[in-house]
Amino acid sequence: MGTSMAFYLIENRGLPRRTLQERMDTFRPQALADQRDMRELFKAFMSEEVFEELQRGMRMGNAAQRQDNIISFPGTTMQEEIPKPQWQKSPVLAWREEARWFPFFEETLCDGYNASSRDAEQLAKGFGVPVLAFSIFDSAVLFVSYADPERKLRLDFAKADFEEAEEMIEAPFRGEFPSFLCTYGDETILREIWEGEEVFADDRMAKLCTAIGARVLYDAVDMPEGYERIE
Repeated sequence: MGTSMAFYLIENRGLPRRTLQERMDTFRPQALADQRDMRELFKAFMSEEVFEELQRGMRMGNAAQRQDNIISFPGTTMQEEIPKPQWQKSPVLAWREEARWFPFFEETLCDGYNASSRDAEQLAKGFGVPVLAFSIFDSAVLFVSYADPERKLRLDFAKADFEEAEEMIEAPFRGEFPSFLCTYGDETILREIWEGEEVFADDRMAKLCTAIGARVLYDAVDMPEGYERIE
């Protein structure tokens, strides 16, 4: 049994904020659009401070109780999902004009999910730009996937933190260094991070993100400092 979490990064190719908003709408069923409207209604009836406090409280409650990030993986079984507030299920993009990557979160694609280049490709086709995906399984394995439909490129890599965890790596993931990352950062630094010893896969991901100038979203509520929310 293990837990998994996926993180998506949309490459900033200079698309205007308005265009990104339009493309975000293609990921949003009408039900989710209605939930976004309900969220705005909540905000209208309370102060910004009270609404922010409500969000923090709900997030802390979810973190304390969360069981729904258990996924089927070799040797694992599904557990019953604990419902979350519906407006938190809406896809969200964190935008900052000068950012190299735009973090993207959608609950069914992130929480309790292990992404592959197939998932990255679907997002890449929707946004029209390359997409990078990180996934962490049991804090023991880091998966790195990438898709660029324009170049017909789909790549999958994985790095285990200890020998036993290597058994969790299956095709199409490869254990070699993901050299495509060198397009976005210094090769020496990236190789040191990839090949270095880590106790937790989360730490390896955090270091890789720093090396390529990226931030990730852990939920649909909290935005990185300096980023605006698009949903």
